[in-house]
Amino acid sequence: MSLFRSQCSRITRAQRTMRNIPFTVSGTVTGFQLVSPHTQIHFDVKDEKGNVISWVALSGPPQRMYRSGWRSDTLKVGDQITVNGPPSKDGSKYLGVTTLTVNGKVLTGEGE
Repeated sequence: MSLFRSQCSRITRAQRTMRNIPFTVSGTVTGFQLVSPHTQIHFDVKDEKGNVISWVALSGPPQRMYRSGWRSDTLKVGDQITVNGPPSKDGSKYLGVTTLTVNGKVLTGEGE
């Protein structure tokens, strides 16, 4: 039992540490929703083999995003973006937005 507990403890610590490692991914916007509880940015990324992988970046609530200058037309389908933020702990293709760059403009992910 203690071996199982120690392995689980190690995995949990590794996952927590992974969440603090900066992660950057670039792709093409396929959808943008300024909705509660989290703004959602859907985008496609090509991997090293050319396969298209769909990602979702989550950000702050619309009220906070709006106060910092985000609008429903801030991102458009086809825009090229670079997103920096913590990846999902479970390895799924989700990440939180720390910063997002579009058309040379850097936006914060929490609207601050």
